[in-house]
Amino acid sequence: MRPFSEKLTDATMWNANFKMGVLVGLLCPKCQTPEEFLEAETNAAELADAELVGFRSLDPTKRAELIIEMIDKSAHSVIDKHRRKAERTGRTRVRVDVQAWAAEAAAGVPVIQGQSESFMAHAREIAAEYISGALRLVAHAEKA
Repeated sequence: MRPFSEKLTDATMWNANFKMGVLVGLLCPKCQTPEEFLEAETNAAELADAELVGFRSLDPTKRAELIIEMIDKSAHSVIDKHRRKAERTGRTRVRVDVQAWAAEAAAGVPVIQGQSESFMAHAREIAAEYISGALRLVAHAEKA
């Protein structure tokens, strides 16, 4: 699998994969089934005729808000994944590694892949804050 960039000649041919409304990945044209490729071609044709604003053309504040929202959703997905894994194995407790889960969450946001280490460190901090906050809510609810 190769990293996505809007500068790629086939950037409009990539397919976005969503799970429960959350972007979970991008699929390059070489990895697509014929049906997925046709879907990407159709989407590209529709986008060529539409007057849509590209992500990079949004003002920096709006881009930052969207990135934070994507990181939060990814962090939520990571927490849920670990919860489901524990449930499948019959465990009622799970060892929490906030930093590892935050790294996993940041890695799950395709639009920020390939950014500088400083940028990714901030993304991991945002994810860690979300995860820590969610865990505090759970702990508070268990005490009540």
